[in-house]
Amino acid sequence: MKTTVPGPTMSLSNRADIYATIGVGIVVAIITIVTTTLRIISIAPNVDIPVLVPFAETTADLPIGPGGSLVTVAVETATVTASHLAATTVVSLVLSEIVGALTVLAVTTLICLLCRNMLSGTMFSRTNSRLVTASSFTIVVGWGLGAILTAMGVNGTFGTLSDYSYDNIIFTMDWMPFFFAMTLGALALAFRAGERMQRDTDGLV
Repeated sequence: MKTTVPGPTMSLSNRADIYATIGVGIVVAIITIVTTTLRIISIAPNVDIPVLVPFAETTADLPIGPGGSLVTVAVETATVTASHLAATTVVSLVLSEIVGALTVLAVTTLICLLCRNMLSGTMFSRTNSRLVTASSFTIVVGWGLGAILTAMGVNGTFGTLSDYSYDNIIFTMDWMPFFFAMTLGALALAFRAGERMQRDTDGLV
């Protein structure tokens, strides 16, 4: 008769770590919802909207020297305030916030589901492998779409402020989410390898 080798027993400290991860995920989800809501509320009236914008090869004189003397500094990012933006710009700014929030919430949910499965004693399984893979895919898609929408909003803001006379960065990219997605992708491969090993040893005592 075929039997299945029982999974490894999880220690109390490991279970506590997983519960802590779930707790952190819940806190992150709440903070994301609150901050995104407040950000959308600040954008919707289309008046005095704070927009974080990038600069390239730009310098400015700031009074930070002795006695308030001017010091030339390189400016990479700055927050500008704009009003009466074009509708497409406002929509892009709002959508970029929504996409970012949905990405965080989706990945948090997937990780919490993975933690729940691990707490139930299921470590290496096809479901867990798919959860990790889905997390990686969600980060890449959300990261790419969010970057495009942010660029549209930033360029529209520059266009309104300068009457389309200021030539600035067209597109910027934060590569950290990409590396995080690669890490999850490697983790998914490890889960698949563990799943195959467990399947190969299934029925052996």
